[in-house]
Amino acid sequence: LAGRERRAPLVVVLDEFPYLGRAERGVLTDLQRWFNAQKRKHTPIKMFLLGSMVSSMEEQALSDAAALKSVRTGQLAVHPLGYRHAADFYPSWDAADCVRAFAVWGGLPGILTEVKETRSLWMNVRDSTLTRGAKLYDEPDWLKYTDLRGGATYISIVRAIAGGARRPSDIGRVVFGGGASQPAIQPYLDRLIDSQIVERRTPLLPTGERPKTTMYMVRDPFLAYWYRFIDPDRAALDHGRRASVLGRIRKDLDKYVSEDVFERVSRAFLWDALVERRLPRELAFDRVGSWWSGRAQQQDDADVVAYDRGALRLIGECKWTNAPVDERDLQGLDRILRDFASELRPAKKVWRALFARSGFSARLSELAKNPAERILLFSPRDLYW
Repeated sequence: LAGRERRAPLVVVLDEFPYLGRAERGVLTDLQRWFNAQKRKHTPIKMFLLGSMVSSMEEQALSDAAALKSVRTGQLAVHPLGYRHAADFYPSWDAADCVRAFAVWGGLPGILTEVKETRSLWMNVRDSTLTRGAKLYDEPDWLKYTDLRGGATYISIVRAIAGGARRPSDIGRVVFGGGASQPAIQPYLDRLIDSQIVERRTPLLPTGERPKTTMYMVRDPFLAYWYRFIDPDRAALDHGRRASVLGRIRKDLDKYVSEDVFERVSRAFLWDALVERRLPRELAFDRVGSWWSGRAQQQDDADVVAYDRGALRLIGECKWTNAPVDERDLQGLDRILRDFASELRPAKKVWRALFARSGFSARLSELAKNPAERILLFSPRDLYW
Protein backbone atom coordinates (compact mmCIF):
# COMPACT_ATOMS: atom_id res chain seq x y z
CA LEU A 1 0.00 0.00 0.00
CA ALA A 2 2.80 2.41 0.85
CA GLY A 3 4.46 1.74 -2.50
CA ARG A 4 1.44 2.78 -4.55
CA GLU A 5 1.35 6.18 -6.10
CA ARG A 6 -1.04 8.39 -4.16
CA ARG A 7 -2.13 11.98 -3.76
CA ALA A 8 -3.14 11.80 -0.10
CA PRO A 9 -1.02 10.30 2.72
CA LEU A 10 -1.48 6.66 3.61
CA VAL A 11 -3.16 6.52 7.03
CA VAL A 12 -2.21 3.50 9.15
CA VAL A 13 -3.95 2.91 12.49
CA LEU A 14 -2.85 0.08 14.78
CA ASP A 15 -5.34 -0.23 17.62
CA GLU A 16 -4.42 -1.92 20.93
CA PHE A 17 -0.81 -1.77 19.80
CA PRO A 18 0.72 -3.37 22.95
CA TYR A 19 -0.94 -6.69 22.05
CA LEU A 20 0.96 -6.72 18.77
CA GLY A 21 4.23 -5.99 20.55
CA ARG A 22 3.53 -8.82 22.99
CA ALA A 23 2.56 -11.34 20.27
CA GLU A 24 5.33 -10.56 17.76
CA ARG A 25 8.83 -10.20 19.16
CA GLY A 26 10.85 -7.70 17.20
CA VAL A 27 7.85 -5.99 15.66
CA LEU A 28 8.88 -2.63 17.14
CA THR A 29 12.30 -2.76 15.47
CA ASP A 30 10.76 -3.95 12.19
CA LEU A 31 8.24 -1.14 12.28
CA GLN A 32 10.93 1.44 12.97
CA ARG A 33 13.06 0.21 10.06
CA TRP A 34 10.09 0.16 7.68
CA PHE A 35 8.99 3.63 8.70
CA ASN A 36 12.49 5.07 8.26
CA ALA A 37 12.76 3.42 4.86
CA GLN A 38 9.50 5.04 3.75
CA LYS A 39 10.72 8.41 5.00
CA ARG A 40 13.84 8.10 2.84
CA LYS A 41 11.57 7.43 -0.13
CA HIS A 42 9.45 10.47 0.86
CA THR A 43 6.38 8.24 1.08
CA PRO A 44 3.49 10.26 2.59
CA ILE A 45 2.39 8.31 5.68
CA LYS A 46 0.43 9.13 8.81
CA MET A 47 0.71 6.34 11.40
CA PHE A 48 -1.27 6.17 14.64
CA LEU A 49 -0.52 3.71 17.43
CA LEU A 50 -3.30 3.33 20.01
CA GLY A 51 -3.42 1.35 23.22
CA SER A 52 -5.37 1.17 26.46
CA MET A 53 -2.56 -0.53 28.40
CA VAL A 54 -0.96 2.72 29.45
CA SER A 55 2.24 1.38 31.00
CA SER A 56 2.92 -0.82 27.96
CA MET A 57 2.36 2.08 25.58
CA GLU A 58 4.83 4.16 27.57
CA GLU A 59 7.37 1.36 27.55
CA GLN A 60 7.02 0.45 23.85
CA ALA A 61 6.54 3.86 22.26
CA LEU A 62 7.25 6.72 24.67
CA SER A 63 10.19 5.83 26.90
CA ASP A 64 13.78 6.83 26.15
CA ALA A 65 14.61 3.19 25.41
CA ALA A 66 11.63 2.62 23.10
CA ALA A 67 12.47 1.52 19.56
CA LEU A 68 9.95 3.98 18.14
CA LYS A 69 11.16 7.00 20.09
CA SER A 70 13.21 8.35 17.18
CA VAL A 71 10.26 8.33 14.75
CA ARG A 72 7.56 9.59 17.11
CA THR A 73 6.27 13.06 16.25
CA GLY A 74 3.64 13.45 18.96
CA GLN A 75 1.50 11.76 21.60
CA LEU A 76 -1.90 12.34 23.16
CA ALA A 77 -3.27 10.86 26.36
CA VAL A 78 -7.05 10.51 26.00
CA HIS A 79 -8.61 11.08 29.42
CA PRO A 80 -12.19 10.43 30.59
CA LEU A 81 -14.68 13.27 30.30
CA GLY A 82 -14.89 15.66 33.23
CA TYR A 83 -18.05 15.95 35.29
CA ARG A 84 -19.53 18.82 33.20
CA HIS A 85 -19.05 17.13 29.84
CA ALA A 86 -20.25 13.79 31.22
CA ALA A 87 -23.53 15.58 32.01
CA ASP A 88 -24.07 16.10 28.27
CA PHE A 89 -25.29 12.48 28.30
CA TYR A 90 -28.15 13.42 30.69
CA PRO A 91 -28.72 17.17 30.14
CA SER A 92 -32.32 17.23 31.43
CA TRP A 93 -31.46 15.91 34.92
CA ASP A 94 -31.20 18.30 37.85
CA ALA A 95 -27.73 19.26 39.04
CA ALA A 96 -27.72 17.08 42.17
CA ASP A 97 -28.57 14.00 40.10
CA CYS A 98 -25.84 14.98 37.63
CA VAL A 99 -23.30 14.79 40.47
CA ARG A 100 -24.74 11.44 41.56
CA ALA A 101 -24.60 10.22 37.96
CA PHE A 102 -20.92 11.13 37.73
CA ALA A 103 -20.38 9.13 40.92
CA VAL A 104 -22.01 6.10 39.29
CA TRP A 105 -20.90 6.15 35.64
CA GLY A 106 -17.89 8.45 35.69
CA GLY A 107 -16.62 9.97 32.46
CA LEU A 108 -15.84 7.11 30.07
CA PRO A 109 -18.04 7.50 26.95
CA GLY A 110 -18.34 3.74 26.47
CA ILE A 111 -20.00 3.52 29.88
CA LEU A 112 -22.03 6.72 29.57
CA THR A 113 -23.73 5.46 26.40
CA GLU A 114 -25.58 2.98 28.63
CA VAL A 115 -27.40 5.90 30.33
CA LYS A 116 -30.88 6.69 28.95
CA GLU A 117 -31.66 10.34 29.53
CA THR A 118 -35.42 9.81 29.26
CA ARG A 119 -35.34 7.59 32.35
CA SER A 120 -34.63 8.70 35.92
CA LEU A 121 -31.30 8.32 37.65
CA TRP A 122 -32.54 5.36 39.69
CA MET A 123 -34.12 3.59 36.73
CA ASN A 124 -30.78 3.88 34.95
CA VAL A 125 -28.93 2.53 37.98
CA ARG A 126 -31.32 -0.42 38.04
CA ASP A 127 -31.33 -1.13 34.30
CA SER A 128 -27.64 -0.56 33.52
CA THR A 129 -25.87 -1.96 36.60
CA LEU A 130 -28.30 -4.24 38.48
CA THR A 131 -29.92 -6.14 35.63
CA ARG A 132 -28.49 -9.48 34.53
CA GLY A 133 -27.37 -9.32 30.93
CA ALA A 134 -26.75 -5.57 31.02
CA LYS A 135 -23.34 -4.48 29.74
CA LEU A 136 -22.30 -2.97 33.08
CA TYR A 137 -23.67 -5.78 35.25
CA ASP A 138 -20.69 -8.11 35.03
CA GLU A 139 -17.39 -7.40 36.69
CA PRO A 140 -15.47 -4.66 34.86
CA ASP A 141 -12.72 -6.46 32.94
CA TRP A 142 -10.19 -3.72 33.56
CA LEU A 143 -7.40 -6.24 34.16
CA LYS A 144 -7.31 -7.18 30.48
CA TYR A 145 -6.44 -3.57 29.67
CA THR A 146 -3.37 -3.67 31.90
CA ASP A 147 -0.17 -5.71 31.94
CA LEU A 148 -0.74 -6.78 35.56
CA ARG A 149 -0.23 -10.33 36.78
CA GLY A 150 -1.67 -11.87 39.92
CA GLY A 151 -5.11 -10.52 39.19
CA ALA A 152 -6.79 -11.70 42.40
CA THR A 153 -4.54 -9.56 44.59
CA TYR A 154 -5.05 -6.46 42.47
CA ILE A 155 -8.82 -6.95 42.47
CA SER A 156 -8.74 -7.32 46.26
CA ILE A 157 -6.85 -4.04 46.56
CA VAL A 158 -9.28 -2.18 44.31
CA ARG A 159 -12.16 -3.69 46.28
CA ALA A 160 -10.60 -2.59 49.59
CA ILE A 161 -10.01 0.99 48.42
CA ALA A 162 -13.52 1.25 46.97
CA GLY A 163 -14.85 -0.01 50.29
CA GLY A 164 -13.22 2.81 52.23
CA ALA A 165 -9.63 1.72 52.99
CA ARG A 166 -7.46 4.68 51.99
CA ARG A 167 -4.10 4.37 53.75
CA PRO A 168 -1.55 1.65 52.87
CA SER A 169 -1.72 0.09 56.34
CA ASP A 170 -5.53 -0.14 56.18
CA ILE A 171 -5.46 -1.56 52.63
CA GLY A 172 -2.83 -4.12 53.67
CA ARG A 173 -4.91 -5.28 56.65
CA VAL A 174 -7.99 -5.78 54.45
CA VAL A 175 -6.11 -7.64 51.70
CA PHE A 176 -3.45 -9.62 53.57
CA GLY A 177 -4.76 -9.76 57.13
CA GLY A 178 -4.06 -8.01 60.41
CA GLY A 179 -0.28 -8.43 60.39
CA ALA A 180 0.34 -6.93 56.94
CA SER A 181 2.78 -4.03 56.67
CA GLN A 182 3.02 -1.18 54.17
CA PRO A 183 6.06 -2.69 52.36
CA ALA A 184 3.95 -5.77 51.56
CA ILE A 185 1.20 -3.79 49.82
CA GLN A 186 3.26 -0.97 48.29
CA PRO A 187 4.53 -2.78 45.13
CA TYR A 188 0.95 -3.68 44.21
CA LEU A 189 -0.20 -0.10 44.76
CA ASP A 190 2.65 1.21 42.63
CA ARG A 191 1.67 -1.08 39.74
CA LEU A 192 -1.97 -0.03 39.99
CA ILE A 193 -0.85 3.60 39.87
CA ASP A 194 1.33 2.94 36.80
CA SER A 195 -1.71 1.37 35.12
CA GLN A 196 -3.83 4.41 36.10
CA ILE A 197 -6.33 2.28 38.03
CA VAL A 198 -5.48 3.84 41.39
CA GLU A 199 -4.23 7.33 42.20
CA ARG A 200 -2.00 8.44 45.05
CA ARG A 201 -3.10 11.56 46.92
CA THR A 202 -1.05 13.67 49.28
CA PRO A 203 -2.08 16.85 51.10
CA LEU A 204 -1.43 19.90 48.94
CA LEU A 205 1.11 22.14 50.63
CA PRO A 206 3.19 25.17 49.63
CA THR A 207 5.89 24.50 47.02
CA GLY A 208 8.78 22.46 48.37
CA GLU A 209 6.94 21.02 51.35
CA ARG A 210 7.11 17.25 51.84
CA PRO A 211 3.69 15.67 52.61
CA LYS A 212 3.60 13.54 55.73
CA THR A 213 0.76 11.20 54.79
CA THR A 214 -0.60 9.45 51.70
CA MET A 215 -4.00 8.14 50.69
CA TYR A 216 -5.09 6.05 47.71
CA MET A 217 -8.29 6.30 45.67
CA VAL A 218 -9.76 4.36 42.76
CA ARG A 219 -9.27 6.62 39.76
CA ASP A 220 -12.42 5.79 37.77
CA PRO A 221 -15.73 6.58 39.53
CA PHE A 222 -17.58 3.70 37.84
CA LEU A 223 -14.97 1.16 38.94
CA ALA A 224 -15.21 2.49 42.50
CA TYR A 225 -19.02 2.38 42.35
CA TRP A 226 -19.07 -1.17 40.99
CA TYR A 227 -16.81 -2.55 43.71
CA ARG A 228 -18.57 -0.53 46.39
CA PHE A 229 -22.18 -1.42 45.52
CA ILE A 230 -22.41 -4.22 42.94
CA ASP A 231 -19.63 -6.61 43.93
CA PRO A 232 -20.81 -7.21 47.54
CA ASP A 233 -24.35 -8.04 46.36
CA ARG A 234 -23.63 -10.22 43.33
CA ALA A 235 -25.19 -13.29 44.96
CA ALA A 236 -28.38 -11.37 45.79
CA LEU A 237 -28.57 -9.96 42.27
CA ASP A 238 -27.99 -13.37 40.71
CA HIS A 239 -30.99 -14.62 42.69
CA GLY A 240 -33.32 -11.86 41.58
CA ARG A 241 -33.00 -9.51 44.59
CA ARG A 242 -32.63 -6.45 42.39
CA ALA A 243 -35.18 -4.32 44.27
CA SER A 244 -33.50 -4.80 47.66
CA VAL A 245 -30.05 -3.99 46.24
CA LEU A 246 -31.41 -0.86 44.56
CA GLY A 247 -32.94 0.15 47.90
CA ARG A 248 -29.55 -0.11 49.60
CA ILE A 249 -27.89 1.94 46.87
CA ARG A 250 -30.58 4.64 47.14
CA LYS A 251 -29.94 4.74 50.88
CA ASP A 252 -26.12 4.79 50.73
CA LEU A 253 -25.22 6.55 47.48
CA ASP A 254 -25.24 10.05 48.97
CA LYS A 255 -22.78 8.96 51.65
CA TYR A 256 -20.55 7.58 48.89
CA VAL A 257 -20.83 10.88 46.97
CA SER A 258 -19.91 12.85 50.09
CA GLU A 259 -16.76 10.81 50.74
CA ASP A 260 -14.92 11.79 47.57
CA VAL A 261 -16.94 12.50 44.42
CA PHE A 262 -18.45 15.84 45.47
CA GLU A 263 -15.02 17.02 46.57
CA ARG A 264 -13.51 15.89 43.26
CA VAL A 265 -16.23 17.70 41.32
CA SER A 266 -15.79 20.86 43.40
CA ARG A 267 -12.05 20.97 42.76
CA ALA A 268 -12.59 20.43 39.03
CA PHE A 269 -15.18 23.21 39.07
CA LEU A 270 -12.64 25.68 40.41
CA TRP A 271 -10.32 25.08 37.45
CA ASP A 272 -13.18 25.36 34.94
CA ALA A 273 -14.56 28.47 36.63
CA LEU A 274 -11.12 30.10 36.65
CA VAL A 275 -10.68 29.49 32.91
CA GLU A 276 -14.22 30.70 32.17
CA ARG A 277 -13.75 33.77 34.41
CA ARG A 278 -16.62 32.84 36.70
CA LEU A 279 -14.67 33.62 39.86
CA PRO A 280 -13.83 37.02 41.37
CA ARG A 281 -11.16 38.76 39.31
CA GLU A 282 -8.78 39.10 42.26
CA LEU A 283 -8.84 35.32 42.92
CA ALA A 284 -6.11 33.43 41.07
CA PHE A 285 -4.36 30.12 41.72
CA ASP A 286 -1.95 27.72 40.04
CA ARG A 287 -2.57 24.57 42.11
CA VAL A 288 -5.74 23.00 43.51
CA GLY A 289 -6.05 19.99 45.79
CA SER A 290 -7.08 18.89 49.24
CA TRP A 291 -5.31 19.00 52.59
CA TRP A 292 -5.29 17.03 55.80
CA SER A 293 -3.20 17.25 58.92
CA GLY A 294 -0.51 14.73 59.71
CA ARG A 295 -0.62 15.55 63.41
CA ALA A 296 -1.55 12.56 65.54
CA GLN A 297 -2.96 14.78 68.26
CA GLN A 298 -5.10 16.99 65.97
CA GLN A 299 -6.75 15.53 62.88
CA ASP A 300 -8.16 18.18 60.55
CA ASP A 301 -8.79 18.46 56.84
CA ALA A 302 -9.92 20.83 54.12
CA ASP A 303 -11.70 19.40 51.08
CA VAL A 304 -10.41 22.15 48.79
CA VAL A 305 -7.27 24.27 48.93
CA ALA A 306 -5.91 26.49 46.16
CA TYR A 307 -2.45 28.02 46.05
CA ASP A 308 -0.93 30.77 43.97
CA ARG A 309 2.87 31.05 43.94
CA GLY A 310 3.20 29.23 47.24
CA ALA A 311 0.54 31.15 49.17
CA LEU A 312 -2.84 29.72 50.14
CA ARG A 313 -5.50 31.77 48.35
CA LEU A 314 -8.64 29.68 48.94
CA ILE A 315 -9.79 27.06 51.41
CA GLY A 316 -13.08 25.23 51.07
CA GLU A 317 -15.46 22.68 52.55
CA CYS A 318 -17.84 20.37 50.66
CA LYS A 319 -21.09 19.29 52.32
CA TRP A 320 -23.28 16.71 50.57
CA THR A 321 -25.91 16.69 53.32
CA ASN A 322 -29.66 17.18 53.73
CA ALA A 323 -29.26 20.20 56.02
CA PRO A 324 -28.22 23.65 54.80
CA VAL A 325 -24.68 24.76 55.60
CA ASP A 326 -24.40 27.46 58.27
CA GLU A 327 -21.77 29.65 59.93
CA ARG A 328 -20.29 26.74 61.89
CA ASP A 329 -18.68 25.38 58.73
CA LEU A 330 -17.25 28.79 57.97
CA GLN A 331 -15.89 28.98 61.51
CA GLY A 332 -14.30 25.56 61.01
CA LEU A 333 -12.35 26.88 58.02
CA ASP A 334 -11.26 29.90 60.06
CA ARG A 335 -10.03 27.63 62.84
CA ILE A 336 -7.95 25.56 60.41
CA LEU A 337 -6.43 28.74 59.00
CA ARG A 338 -5.54 29.83 62.52
CA ASP A 339 -4.29 26.50 63.93
CA PHE A 340 -2.30 25.43 60.87
CA ALA A 341 -1.08 28.78 59.57
CA SER A 342 2.58 27.75 59.67
CA GLU A 343 1.83 24.66 57.57
CA LEU A 344 -0.68 26.16 55.11
CA ARG A 345 1.00 29.58 54.74
CA PRO A 346 -2.17 31.53 53.95
CA ALA A 347 -2.09 34.84 52.10
CA LYS A 348 -3.17 37.97 53.97
CA LYS A 349 -6.71 37.64 52.66
CA VAL A 350 -7.92 34.10 51.99
CA TRP A 351 -11.14 33.25 50.17
CA ARG A 352 -13.39 30.77 51.94
CA ALA A 353 -15.55 28.57 49.70
CA LEU A 354 -18.46 26.39 50.77
CA PHE A 355 -20.01 23.82 48.43
CA ALA A 356 -23.36 22.45 49.60
CA ARG A 357 -26.00 20.15 48.19
CA SER A 358 -28.84 21.61 50.28
CA GLY A 359 -28.07 25.32 50.22
CA PHE A 360 -27.06 27.73 52.96
CA SER A 361 -28.55 29.35 56.02
CA ALA A 362 -30.00 32.85 55.67
CA ARG A 363 -27.30 34.27 57.94
CA LEU A 364 -24.48 32.72 55.88
CA SER A 365 -26.04 33.90 52.62
CA GLU A 366 -26.25 37.42 54.04
CA LEU A 367 -22.61 37.35 55.11
CA ALA A 368 -21.53 36.22 51.63
CA LYS A 369 -23.08 39.34 50.08
CA ASN A 370 -20.37 41.44 51.69
CA PRO A 371 -17.29 41.35 49.35
CA ALA A 372 -15.00 42.10 52.27
CA GLU A 373 -15.87 38.73 53.84
CA ARG A 374 -14.45 36.84 50.82
CA ILE A 375 -17.04 34.06 51.07
CA LEU A 376 -18.01 32.01 48.02
CA LEU A 377 -21.12 29.81 48.15
CA PHE A 378 -21.79 27.14 45.52
CA SER A 379 -24.75 24.80 45.16
CA PRO A 380 -24.82 21.94 42.62
CA ARG A 381 -26.59 24.07 40.02
CA ASP A 382 -23.68 26.55 40.17
CA LEU A 383 -21.31 23.81 39.07
CA TYR A 384 -22.95 23.32 35.65
CA TRP A 385 -23.34 25.84 32.84
